[in-house]
Amino acid sequence: MIDLTVLPLFFTAIFFLAISPGPDLVLISTYSSTKGFKAGFLIAIGVFIAGLLQSTLVAFGLGQLMQAMPIFAVAIKIVGALYLSYLGAKMLMSWWRNNAQGSQKQETKNITSLSLINKGF
Repeated sequence: MIDLTVLPLFFTAIFFLAISPGPDLVLISTYSSTKGFKAGFLIAIGVFIAGLLQSTLVAFGLGQLMQAMPIFAVAIKIVGALYLSYLGAKMLMSWWRNNAQGSQKQETKNITSLSLINKGF
């Protein structure tokens, strides 16, 4: 049975979770505002494709596979942690290179459509 004293706190938390932007929305709005509609649209397509892939994997039993074989779940966590570490190291190296160049003007590189979709994915 649901504890009625916790219900107002639960609904408050749900409200704030529903109205707060997630990382996908922040990424889409950042690229849309800085690089234009096309870049934001391509990022959104990448996010959409990732959502379809995730939903398909769940529908075909990835969760049950991870419950049946806990080592598989640990492997996915390790791969995810390594990927996030790679992204963080890449971001730090980019920051370091930008600071090392000083006040020299940088040329903005053209980002291809495929790289934008990949970034959203």
